[in-house]
Amino acid sequence: MKKMARLVEDLILGRLLAASKKPPGAAEIEKDLYRFFDDRLSAGEFKSELDGAIERLLESGGLLKRPFRLTDSARQRALAFLQIDSLLAKTTCD
Repeated sequence: MKKMARLVEDLILGRLLAASKKPPGAAEIEKDLYRFFDDRLSAGEFKSELDGAIERLLESGGLLKRPFRLTDSARQRALAFLQIDSLLAKTTCD
């Protein structure tokens, strides 16, 4: 897998790692993450990367849909990406 694709997947998992009252949908994830890529990719290119990453995560079973939720293995992958063992209690993205 290309580095960019892996990075987009890891950032999606990291975004979903923290609890929120209402888990974000694809549009909110796109808005939250595009800032990390706006100097490298056009909005359309990023949306294509994001859509592909979400599809791969859904197909691999790392991401559950409606609303997006992490599986245990995806949670561990997100923690490893962030190089932490766990989140602090009551960590949110709200």
